[in-house]
Amino acid sequence: SEEKLAIAHQALSHIQPGDTIMIGAGTTTMELAKLLRGMNDLTVVTNAVNIAMELNSQGKHHVILIGGEMRHKSFALVGSVAAEN
Repeated sequence: SEEKLAIAHQALSHIQPGDTIMIGAGTTTMELAKLLRGMNDLTVVTNAVNIAMELNSQGKHHVILIGGEMRHKSFALVGSVAAEN
């Protein structure tokens, strides 16, 4: 939706090349991941398989996917393994 994209654009304005950021699971954060195509050289830590796949396909960022149990609908990795990482 337009609101989610507006939030993603606002978040993007706080990110600079070379930054290390954490992106959680969700539809708004997926919009942010898509917007990161225009940026280079980020390290992104995420617990969302679909966001890691999006960022990895861009070939511009170092992507760290934390472990855990995957939720069916959200693609989020959760649980004690995820929390410990």
